[in-house]
Amino acid sequence: MAKVAVGLVCAAVATGCSVDRSIDPPLPTAQLSTPSPTESFSGFDSFRSEYLQAADTLSDTLPPGRVFTEEPPGTWDETGSYEVGTGRVTAVLFWRCAWATAYVDATEGGDTVGAARALDKLGAWATMPDVVAHSDEDARTKWMERVVGPAESGEDSSLRLIESDCSGG
Repeated sequence: MAKVAVGLVCAAVATGCSVDRSIDPPLPTAQLSTPSPTESFSGFDSFRSEYLQAADTLSDTLPPGRVFTEEPPGTWDETGSYEVGTGRVTAVLFWRCAWATAYVDATEGGDTVGAARALDKLGAWATMPDVVAHSDEDARTKWMERVVGPAESGEDSSLRLIESDCSGG
């Protein structure tokens, strides 16, 4: 069976965007569940269940007009074995893609407020508990230094490249 390891590129520093946070529901502050040390891998049904649970928790924090897919995005081996947490990470990656797409749409439409809001969310993504739990600090720092920070300064080619690789967000 295929074993899928979870790896993320993300950051832990909040962005400096000035955004009215009163219009957005707060992001979850705790991991959705904590697996026991003996539960390092599970089957597709558990992976799918994790994704759906995380999607349900995060659905109110997606950009307007965006919704989670009914099944985990991408192609998954239903007979495979998945690291516990892969479903939750898949949901937070979908969430990140939704905000990256919202950023690109806003900048192309001249919506500076919408772009700033999306960048704020993309910076906050790096501090989400499931992102922190499944990535290292160096990767999260690089997310801020190489993607979010430059986009805040008007150099958004890295963010646009990441967004172009998104599917469904």
